[in-house]
Amino acid sequence: MLYYEGELLVAINIPYISTTFAIEKPPWVKCNVKLTQNGLEIKSLDGSFIIPFKSIELINRSLPPSVINCIQFTSRYSFYIVIDHKKNATIGYDDILFTTLLAGNQSEICKLRYFLMSILGLQADPLFKNLKVEEVRLLSLLDDNIRNVEQLTAIFDENKDFLYRTYNALVSKSLVDERAMLTPISVAIINKLKGIDEIKKSNEPDLNNNINETVKMWDDFDKPMIIDEKNKVYLKYGESSLSGTIYTEDLWRCLPLTEIKETKIEDLKECGIGLVMLTTYDTNIFLRAYDDSVIFTLKGLVDKKEDIQIRILYCLFLGIAEERCILNILDITAHNFLEQYHQMEKMGLVSNMVISNRGLDLIHRMIKGYCTLLMLYKDVSIHRLEQMKIENSKRIVIDKLKQKHDKLKNFHFVTP
Repeated sequence: MLYYEGELLVAINIPYISTTFAIEKPPWVKCNVKLTQNGLEIKSLDGSFIIPFKSIELINRSLPPSVINCIQFTSRYSFYIVIDHKKNATIGYDDILFTTLLAGNQSEICKLRYFLMSILGLQADPLFKNLKVEEVRLLSLLDDNIRNVEQLTAIFDENKDFLYRTYNALVSKSLVDERAMLTPISVAIINKLKGIDEIKKSNEPDLNNNINETVKMWDDFDKPMIIDEKNKVYLKYGESSLSGTIYTEDLWRCLPLTEIKETKIEDLKECGIGLVMLTTYDTNIFLRAYDDSVIFTLKGLVDKKEDIQIRILYCLFLGIAEERCILNILDITAHNFLEQYHQMEKMGLVSNMVISNRGLDLIHRMIKGYCTLLMLYKDVSIHRLEQMKIENSKRIVIDKLKQKHDKLKNFHFVTP
């Protein structure tokens, strides 16, 4: 599976020790970089090189200012990724640690870094690797709302000085604040340690034990599936302006999605987030959605650099279910669409032009990735996504009930 592909400047196989103190001009080469299930594939005119996931030790460890300045000055980019990875030694049997640098614009670097960290997990996070056992223990206790000093001291072998040193270390790493509350970074660390997904997976009902409860869903099944709210839209060109409200299902009918050339997500602080769009006709469009998931998916939908399968998912998420409309918005052929759609079906992302729970989980991960790019550490609303998950569970129940009903209907009693 292709997670990421882009053009970046790359400096390959720099000795690890060279980047710990100082570095000469890195050997930058413009490369095509792909992130697949096999690892990080780097191709240039001189050849290709792959860094397997199992050989990667750390992502973005701290560098001295002199090295950072050299990377940014020689590459002409402010954003970069540092990958420390093992490589077989030419002499002896031990692996040698090397460093590969990647530099590029903000969106490309942040997107690649997000996917790398999502795949590799905490073991490649330099912050997590530098955490001591007692620091992880204190984080876990604070996460369980154990903040009483006497209780914590007892757990830390009655050593109050040790407890305070551990707490101050967490504060210095921005993992807790002065009120002993966890920061978003530490919450993410604890959740990953616990294996908690932010979306609670809905359990499929046991039809044999709850048949009476599930039958009640028949009455509601014919009602509209997504109870949607209106989104506020404001268009402006020069002195002309237009404002109004649009249901999510109608956004694609009312907005010129094929003419949007630039998008930007704005954090409105008190009011949540909004999406600013600029069309090829220099018309500014501002969207304030009732649900943040609409903002993120609409932005991804109009981004021509986004993976085509992700964009198809976004179409279905925003209520665009007619094939001809999807072809027009994404500017793809019917053959290409069917090819991509069949692949998505095999991966369990869609079925009958409806997004499955696995597809919704992928959308949620993409939303979290956007939040990482934008450094948005507050909670974003995903009501539409959660409602779709509920409807999927309902559909599973109804299908099972229909199957049972059909079996009973076709069953014939034999009289003696």
